[in-house]
Amino acid sequence: MNTNDERISFVTAAYGAAWYPIVRGLARTFSQFHDSPLIIYTDSKDMNLPGCIIDNSLTLDRLKMYAGNLPLRSAKPLILLDAANKYGNICWIDADMLVFTNLSSKMNPNKINVISYGYGKRLRNCGANLQIPQKNYLMSGFFFAPQKYILEFEKLWNELKQDIAASVKTYDQSVLNHLAVRNSSEVDYLNKLYPNFAWNFERFRYRNRLWAGHPKLRNKLFCSGLRLTENTLYFNQTPIAVLYWTSLSLKRHIKTSFRSIKNDTAREYLIHLYQ
Repeated sequence: MNTNDERISFVTAAYGAAWYPIVRGLARTFSQFHDSPLIIYTDSKDMNLPGCIIDNSLTLDRLKMYAGNLPLRSAKPLILLDAANKYGNICWIDADMLVFTNLSSKMNPNKINVISYGYGKRLRNCGANLQIPQKNYLMSGFFFAPQKYILEFEKLWNELKQDIAASVKTYDQSVLNHLAVRNSSEVDYLNKLYPNFAWNFERFRYRNRLWAGHPKLRNKLFCSGLRLTENTLYFNQTPIAVLYWTSLSLKRHIKTSFRSIKNDTAREYLIHLYQ
């Protein structure tokens, strides 16, 4: 076990029946590389995934009440607040991701660890009078922060909620960018330290097509390059540390039984992950 494992709690959420099979992929890949459990906040009463802690303490009704007139995804700060109070330092992983590395060994437990887009010059609107160059714009599907920053995250959402919601629909993502700006000296960019950390890493780029790393069905470059070696997905010869599907892309892959993935072994592996 990496010594950082004991200082980091790994958390995700899967609310609603559509998310129950999706979180299986994360749980199954995560458990291959970690001794510590994955904590799953969910409304499912019969979810049984080895190596996981199932947390039913936040009901769907409570999340809806917290979200108010906003979509349910805007209740993520409440899950983070509850997790920080219970479990301490939190690494959040979206349920639609896959993990093929020991995350603890990659992270600085004293800093905010994030993944940025890594490319692009246009400004991304974060609401509340904040714009970030896309290269440094953070994606909230995966990040780690010590407890104090997780608590600050939830406070920031309550402080900026109206201004953010009036401008953008990326609620928690905008809050994460505000948090990073306010604590800029305490931020580590994991995709800069480990270039293969996320789906948009540089080696996925092809002839300057910046979307080349996004694992869409129509992305022939990605779908033809995916390989499986010793239970780890590779893009050609490069191991993938974290695969950042995005829920829409993943749901479409599952619906079509991953038929866009050309390698038979990789395709069968992915089908099995989500069964």
